Amino acid sequence: MSFIFLATLWNPAAFALEQLANGNFSADLNATTNWSEDNKISQPVLMNPWGRINDPGYDAGNGYFSAGFEPAGGSDNLYYYADGAIWQDFPPVAKASDTNAHISYALHEIYTVNGGKAWATNISGTIRRQDSPDTIINTFLNLQNSGNTPQDDGWVEEKALSAILPGGNRYRLYLYWNLGGQKNTNLTIDADAIRCNISPSGLTASETTSGGCHLDWHDSSSPVVTLSAYRVYRALWRQMGHGHRLPQFQLRRSSPVTPTLFRTPALSRPMQSIMRLLTSIRQASPRPYRRWRFSKQPNW
Repeated sequence: MSFIFLATLWNPAAFALEQLANGNFSADLNATTNWSEDNKISQPVLMNPWGRINDPGYDAGNGYFSAGFEPAGGSDNLYYYADGAIWQDFPPVAKASDTNAHISYALHEIYTVNGGKAWATNISGTIRRQDSPDTIINTFLNLQNSGNTPQDDGWVEEKALSAILPGGNRYRLYLYWNLGGQKNTNLTIDADAIRCNISPSGLTASETTSGGCHLDWHDSSSPVVTLSAYRVYRALWRQMGHGHRLPQFQLRRSSPVTPTLFRTPALSRPMQSIMRLLTSIRQASPRPYRRWRFSKQPNW
């Protein structure tokens, strides 16, 4: 048997320990919404449009980020380029131990062409060290496209992209556009529904004198999610990864906080179950939920 902790949230549109504020671009990008931006990084001209568009995007609600470029060059044979980036730092406090990050996003490429003119575009997404932005930890997106015909395939989502973030650092999710083409082309790559959830870190388990299992993990925090409770699901070990979850019980706040005892057949072999718990718990809780104690009943 194995167990999974999932967070119950005040905000039903968020999931677990979401780290990115305003990832659906329902508000403008600025320090208040945690986003930074730079239009014109290494190329000679500005992107236009560049910024939030107050129209429906990929997910529910209004707003998405649009980055576009229409070359205005004089020569028919030359390419002209523009580039820019947006980024957001997380978590609020560096984790003491390694953490798993799960990333998702949606893109909409729109290319219009007159007279068979050519274009070439690139958008990349990376996780970088916040204190050393040139240090790339993970590249979760590297989309390169080119052609000489129009293209508009609608919104395309990518999700369940994962990265391991070493402990002791804060990080930066960084999206970079580089759009180029001959004159008489119009190039746009829109982005929406950008999310980055992180897992628990520093999870430890110890066997109690009564044959139970005591779990502990580092503090967790999120700039955008308020946790109200935790649900615990039980599933047969062979069912893991196939969506078979059997709800067992829900952990709620208690005041004062005291260890909570749950009895389950899964812990008939305590140390074996500890190892399974170490690999199966997917979401962390803040300190008020921090300590849970599991035990077994005789003859299980």
